Amino acid sequence: MLLDKLTLHNFCIYRDTQVIEMLPRTCKDREQNVILVGGMNGGGKTTILDAVQLALYGKRAQCSKRNETVYEDFLANCIHRDASPEEGASITLSFIFSSEGNENRYEVTRSWKRTRKAIKELVEVKKDEVSDSWLSKNWAQIVEEILPFGIAQICFFDAEKIRLLADDESSAQILGESIKSLLGLDLAQRLIVDCTALRSRILAQSHDVPEAHQIVEIEKRQYHINQDIESLVLELGGLENERLILSKQLGELERNFASIGGEHWKRREELQHQRGILEQELRQTKAQLINISFSELPLSLVESTLKKILEMATQEKKGHEIKQSLSVLTDHDKRLLRFLKTKSVPDQYIKVIRGHLEEERKTLSDNANVKGVISIPSRGYQMLSHSIEHGLPRQKTTAGKLIEEYHDKAEALADTLRNLAVVPDDSKVQHTLEKLKDVSMKISSCVGKMAGIEKLLESQRQERNDLEKKLIQLHNMAVSADSKYEENLRVIERINQTREVMEQYLSCMIVKKIEKLSENVTGALHRLLRKKSLIHKVVIDPKNFEIQFVGKNNEPILKQSLSEGEKQIFAISVLWGLAQSSPRPLPMIIDTPMARLDSIHRKRLVEQYFPHASHQVIVLSTDTEIEPHLLQTLKKHVSHSYFLNYSEERKVTTVDRGFFWEWENRKNQT
Repeated sequence: MLLDKLTLHNFCIYRDTQVIEMLPRTCKDREQNVILVGGMNGGGKTTILDAVQLALYGKRAQCSKRNETVYEDFLANCIHRDASPEEGASITLSFIFSSEGNENRYEVTRSWKRTRKAIKELVEVKKDEVSDSWLSKNWAQIVEEILPFGIAQICFFDAEKIRLLADDESSAQILGESIKSLLGLDLAQRLIVDCTALRSRILAQSHDVPEAHQIVEIEKRQYHINQDIESLVLELGGLENERLILSKQLGELERNFASIGGEHWKRREELQHQRGILEQELRQTKAQLINISFSELPLSLVESTLKKILEMATQEKKGHEIKQSLSVLTDHDKRLLRFLKTKSVPDQYIKVIRGHLEEERKTLSDNANVKGVISIPSRGYQMLSHSIEHGLPRQKTTAGKLIEEYHDKAEALADTLRNLAVVPDDSKVQHTLEKLKDVSMKISSCVGKMAGIEKLLESQRQERNDLEKKLIQLHNMAVSADSKYEENLRVIERINQTREVMEQYLSCMIVKKIEKLSENVTGALHRLLRKKSLIHKVVIDPKNFEIQFVGKNNEPILKQSLSEGEKQIFAISVLWGLAQSSPRPLPMIIDTPMARLDSIHRKRLVEQYFPHASHQVIVLSTDTEIEPHLLQTLKKHVSHSYFLNYSEERKVTTVDRGFFWEWENRKNQT
């Protein structure tokens, strides 16, 4: 499939008729498969994505601004405000589609205008430039043959939303349906359904078969259950979309709440309590400092003087002790000399000894002649010595710890007071807080409803399985019924066999295809992800289509551990892997592909993904995503580009040639 041209007439901010040619051009040496569409936020990029889906799928299209709006009201809101009600709005999408060796050009025009009573919508389909009333009337069914709705959500995607593939567990069901359609497995599933329908028609004609009536009744019940399940799945999808939108609103409100000081406001009671504790602790520390100042601590101011006094007092004490010992030594020396004489020691020896003793006493006498300046009593001397050696060091250490503690608490109090100073008034946060509570309650309500629907779905599916088992029993009984209905029953038997074979085939093919898809997704992820060793492989469960990440040592990796940018890269890798695994060539439209990515991941997306994602890649980008240096890298793959020129004064966007800087250069030259 190749998208050819998109024509917008009075659609949203596109006034009058604006045309975007989407068909890539080719060169001799390379294929230029990328079409760039640049625009600022609010300039109409996502509107292009919406227009393509709306043209193809009408009320089933998942347009960005529809939310829960009634389809007719949504169409009315999409008419440009300056357009007359009679003129209305329209979208025309032309594309080339090949089937069974034949290439055809389709042109789908969806137009609507306001009448007195309501919005009137008209769908016109042309095939090879010839209007086809049957195609126009049955387009909702025909488009499923060309590009099933489940696949469209993977081909035409907003990268900001598609990253939820890595977040949302309920996306496994949607992904499963898309995988079946994309890999061609939906045909086998459809054949199973057709076999069941054919079997019912044949049995309805076999009125005399005892089991026929019961079979028909059960299959009627099956039909209604399938319709109920389909409705519940759609309702679940709608609630999931609502939950995602509300979650995004909640995130914006939380950021707004934080910007106006909401986090401080929520902590105000804690901060006030903390202030009280810190103030009390500061008072206690201050009291301890005052108490210690009444002890020996003030003496630390004159510690050097006290040490000099102690030194002088020590000298005086020694002098006093020497004086007291001199008289004792004199008597001792006299007794020693007399003793030496009694022992007949020669006089010359006694003379030498006497000289030595006199010299020693003279030295001691000189040392004892210290002037008594201090004259500290013995008790005072002991107190001064103990204070200098032990008391003052201990008091200084204690005082230092108290001062440090006081400074730390004073700093903590200052931080607390600063936080309290930025706490907004209740009036400033009340409105946002009420919105936060309202959105949170709505999310809780959505989650509750979804849980109820999932429970009901489980019940309905179980009933459908039970009915299926009962049908098999009844069919087996019907096959062995009266030979009068032998032919019909033989056909039914073949149908049952075909159905069983197709179910086995579907089961086997899903396992085989999923294994190949897992390899393709892993390969794409390794080409795009900056941390190549982060994820060793991606595993997709063939039963429930849940996606798991596995590390090098086969340890599971939680999705929550990925950054926002890594989640987006993963989601793009899933889409790339699906495209590589699909037998159908599919165009890609990517809106805002790199908003959450760092420079390395952006470079890899430009070099590895855009040129190889598909035979036709339409990128809707802002100027901050594909910057000039990235544009130079991508330029050899770009077929042509557009700039969505939004006029703030007229509130209108026009489509001009050239991507941002190219458009500006052309404008400056003219």
